[in-house]
Amino acid sequence: MAKSALIANQGLCCWIILAIVLVSQSRFSEGKPVRQNTLKPSDLTKCQNISRSLVNVVAETLSNLQQEFAEEFRCTFDNISVEDVTNKEVNTVTACLPKVYPENSVCQKMNRTALDETTCLKAIHADLKAFNKELQDLSPSLNDVMKELMKALKVQNKKDEDTKTSPCSTFECKYKKCGAMLAFRLRSVTIARVLNYLKEENTKDQNRKKQ
Repeated sequence: MAKSALIANQGLCCWIILAIVLVSQSRFSEGKPVRQNTLKPSDLTKCQNISRSLVNVVAETLSNLQQEFAEEFRCTFDNISVEDVTNKEVNTVTACLPKVYPENSVCQKMNRTALDETTCLKAIHADLKAFNKELQDLSPSLNDVMKELMKALKVQNKKDEDTKTSPCSTFECKYKKCGAMLAFRLRSVTIARVLNYLKEENTKDQNRKKQ
């Protein structure tokens, strides 16, 4: 229980930091980098809209999962260890945050190095691919919206292979699936906020060019 609460608090802390950075990033004038847009404005708008749908579908899927598993255990952040299926690889949280220090702190202090848009979009795609592999059997609508966003990101990558997974039948499988779903609930909100930030910055860039 204590371990689960610690993991959840760490995830929440980093999510709060990310939200603060995305809000404050546009206010930094000193050392503000020149971003190379990797997606057209229309593409970013499309990604932003899909990410909003993703957040809603994830919330609905998690609610259904909680009802399905209710007789065996409570699928909540207070009771289940969050299962980050990205295996500590580069992901949205690490790639779409400015560089940080010190390495081992939970809520790390941040400098003013802005995010690399290309790396960030690739990380979002990698996150979606990893979570889709784990969660695709939970809901057709969840599977569809995840793949739709992956396609809209237009990340140059090897062809994504469809790896079919079977529905859970054991307690261990259900527990792991719940943990992954809770992790993706947080990650989907982060992805939506990042894409919203990139869309707003792109709009500002376009307006500056017109002046």
